[in-house]
Amino acid sequence: LDAGKSVKRRRSLQRGWTWTWKIAAAVALVGLGALLVRNERHRHAAIAQLKASPFEKSGTRNYAAWQARERGEMMGSTFAATGFSNAIQQYERAVALDPNYADAWSSLSGSLFLSVDKGLIPGGEALQRARFSAEQAVKLDPANAWSLSWLAECGLALDYDFARAEPLFRRAVRLGHDDPGLRHNLARVFWIY
Repeated sequence: LDAGKSVKRRRSLQRGWTWTWKIAAAVALVGLGALLVRNERHRHAAIAQLKASPFEKSGTRNYAAWQARERGEMMGSTFAATGFSNAIQQYERAVALDPNYADAWSSLSGSLFLSVDKGLIPGGEALQRARFSAEQAVKLDPANAWSLSWLAECGLALDYDFARAEPLFRRAVRLGHDDPGLRHNLARVFWIY
């Protein structure tokens, strides 16, 4: 008071700083709590993923659908006409058993496309089925790199639409950056087109 300063103003500023610190502490505690809850959820999800069966890890809860897809993978790995034909049948069985099985749709698309590409079956209707299967797979799992690649391949084969296919190939490579097959597909497209 002797210096001519107001005690009321000083106490008002102190109260303001006190409230500011209390609010900042409350916000920090709420943020920390949210972070802890999120981390706990991720931990539970990771544990559930580790405990999941092989067929659940592949994206289905239907054991028979998973078995059909696995058989298709073995049959298609021969890269022969009979192998592809049998693989396609198995993938079709898998998607019939579980229409929400993105990996099976993607594998079906790939087998159909490769069968046409290798000259094992005629292209018209098979490529349409391959594109439909790839679209289904992308709808169910937009982050499935191979589904995007098959969708781009079918678009090129059916419509010669490089402008639409190139971003799909690039996105597939970004998603599956460690997969040399995806990089090969993108490079092949640049070489051909």
